[in-house]
Amino acid sequence: MQFKKYISLCLVLLFAISACKKERKTAPVTDVYLAGSINIGGGLYTAAYWKNGALTKLTNGSSFSQANAIAISGSDVYVAGTINNNYDAVYWKNGMQTMLNGSTGITQANAITVSGADVYVAGGVLGSNGNFVPVYWKNGVINKLNDGSADAVAYAIAVSGNSIYVAGVTTASNGVDEAIIWTNGTPTQLTPNSSNGQANAITINGSDVYIAGLSGNNIKATYWKNGVAVVLPDQSYGSVASAIFVQGADVYCAGNTGTSDGNSTATYWKNGAPVFMADGTSSLDGHARAIAVSGTDVYAAGTNSTGGGVYWKNTLPLNIDNSGPIQAIAVVVH
Repeated sequence: MQFKKYISLCLVLLFAISACKKERKTAPVTDVYLAGSINIGGGLYTAAYWKNGALTKLTNGSSFSQANAIAISGSDVYVAGTINNNYDAVYWKNGMQTMLNGSTGITQANAITVSGADVYVAGGVLGSNGNFVPVYWKNGVINKLNDGSADAVAYAIAVSGNSIYVAGVTTASNGVDEAIIWTNGTPTQLTPNSSNGQANAITINGSDVYIAGLSGNNIKATYWKNGVAVVLPDQSYGSVASAIFVQGADVYCAGNTGTSDGNSTATYWKNGAPVFMADGTSSLDGHARAIAVSGTDVYAAGTNSTGGGVYWKNTLPLNIDNSGPIQAIAVVVH
């Protein structure tokens, strides 16, 4: 009988241990990616990205280069930017460089996104008449968004289903810069001819298209939802929205607001409410150029008061040693 009781007790313990193991869950891991440039000495900067603080240089540093955008797809890291002193547009996939078709002479690669097996990059190509032509590349094939008669550049790109959205700036015949979006190549002005504007970032949330930038002759940070402008509050000295992120019903924009002494404060707005971010050195002369949100955590990245790279998590700054401006951020939870 004692033996049977012993066996029964062992079985109970085994079931209990098994149940405990099933209840255990692996804690999620959050990876933070940054893209920009790193000072390699002699005043020379080379394109780079960081994953959780670990640096990856993207060129050999023989000439200037800059990373302007980053996208993560599965285990693959895509970065877009420029190389060489004459600015050739490129992108890197896991560190392997691809020159972009048409990138002879001064060319910009300002944004990147990945949809399935397709890689999209947006930017501009300097035309023979001295105007920039807004373009995007799909798997390296160039697509021009105007005929070059108007100076224009693409700063952002997003893909949803069969639709390709590109946002940027174009100069009207009266010399005023206008915020603009191209939907499958068709342009739509976001600001009127008499008012300055620029579209810097774009994101898609369901069927809604959100764009961040600036508008008005007094330069106000603005975002547009499906073409309808929302002017963001600032400190009455001008402001810019450089990035946008939408999570559920919440709209986050990041940029900077001007101050009375001519400096600026790195800022993000949540549903229009501004949050000012210090840079670890000063609360002034900062600029948030990118933003990402994961759960209740808000990540932003940009420049500090000395022009170096910094990123913030919930407004707490972490300066990036020897870096230039941080141009892009991506946060992946797995």
